[in-house]
Amino acid sequence: MSRTHGRDFYYGLSNDDILHGYRVAAGTANAPGRALGGWCSPNSNTVFGQWLQSMARMQRAYGDKDLLEKANVLVSEYAKCWPGMSSGAARGSGRGTPGGAGGSATGGLSHYPYEKLVGGLLDMHHYGGHPEALALCDKITAAAAANFNRDRLPANREPWALHSGRPGEWYTMAENLYRAYQLTGKSMYKEFADVWLYPAYWDKFAETGDPKDAQGVHAYSHCNTFASAALAYDVTGDAKYLRILKNFYDWMQKRQTYATGGYGPDERFVYSDGRWAIRWRFTRPASSARAAPGRRSSYPNT
Repeated sequence: MSRTHGRDFYYGLSNDDILHGYRVAAGTANAPGRALGGWCSPNSNTVFGQWLQSMARMQRAYGDKDLLEKANVLVSEYAKCWPGMSSGAARGSGRGTPGGAGGSATGGLSHYPYEKLVGGLLDMHHYGGHPEALALCDKITAAAAANFNRDRLPANREPWALHSGRPGEWYTMAENLYRAYQLTGKSMYKEFADVWLYPAYWDKFAETGDPKDAQGVHAYSHCNTFASAALAYDVTGDAKYLRILKNFYDWMQKRQTYATGGYGPDERFVYSDGRWAIRWRFTRPASSARAAPGRRSSYPNT
């Protein structure tokens, strides 16, 4: 997809559709627009922060004032919804909600959409100069710190429900929180980031670039979690994190990445010799595979 196609996609999305679920949750009567559908049926939590990040960076790179204005409107309108959403009307986000919604006090945010929204708000401040972005980030972070589930169960290849830990993908949280600390100097962000470090997985790479038990977990988010390790190194200067990062990079390049550049068939890391860590596709009849809930295609991540 070219830059123009990507830009046109974001710009062409209806602001009212993106904001519809938030306005409904905030108690707006006859909220304009309609839900986006799918994972975004209740609201846009799954994608909202990521879209803000994309628009903030794209407009900065290309001087796109129209795209910046669109992103500015989305942040300002979301900020208007926050008091109502966080006072009792909001519901869970769809993705990542089990064990992490934290009730209405978090405005319907669970760990996954919260982390993405923090990234979006930071970029709207840093690259877009939005005057409300940091104050809004402070508010949602205070609510998250007070209410989020902190079980932090590490991922495991079995059962399926644990392939991204519990709460889902909690181990990606530290990256943007450390970024917020670096941008603001506020200890609240560093203290909350420190909660979400992931030694149970990161330390597999502390002394080797070929660990024997790193396979089987959700590939995409377990690649992303090392962005948190990188920020932990940047903030603390602890050389252990740099060593972990180097070893993980070598493992990804030598043991996980296909000639196409993709990785993670069936969204899982494979064994170092290339064997898939999950055997269900080859051992179950096709009819069972088609019926298996929550399974996506076997194509590698790209």
